[in-house]
Amino acid sequence: DNYLSPTTCAVLAVAAAPVVGLSITKVKAQLKENKELAPMLGIAASLSFLLMMFNVPVPGGTTAHAVGGVLLSILIGPYAASLALSVALLLQALFGDGGILALGANIFNMAIAMPFVGYSVYNFFRKQNHETAGVLVGSYVGINVAAFLTAVELGIQPIIATQGGE
Repeated sequence: DNYLSPTTCAVLAVAAAPVVGLSITKVKAQLKENKELAPMLGIAASLSFLLMMFNVPVPGGTTAHAVGGVLLSILIGPYAASLALSVALLLQALFGDGGILALGANIFNMAIAMPFVGYSVYNFFRKQNHETAGVLVGSYVGINVAAFLTAVELGIQPIIATQGGE
């Protein structure tokens, strides 16, 4: 909290809400066909929550951390991964790491952009019979897309604040 303006957080929360809603709908349908997905969702959320507990300080007073979003999307699908990551981020915010106000931004970056972009890259390589390369490149692209979005969101804050919008 306090790195992103309330307006930015609200816009990103509104942008994330339909994707999380779609993920819930898709996962409900998947659960009807595959009951083993239910415990995998819990394990995936727990794994991501655990990975996010190991923070690395970065300049500016915030932290970076592993998420596992692309790995989870490869293992259980991007919609299930998005849902599991959203739950992990919610728990993280409730325990004071990540912030309640920034939850929409965190979900947008780490539970939507990262798993869907990374899975798309992985899937492209998998269809070309290069699954291992897909895992590596997809993970690299996924985490960097999330980091880039975060950098843009943090970078526009001074511009927004100086235009009298905040």
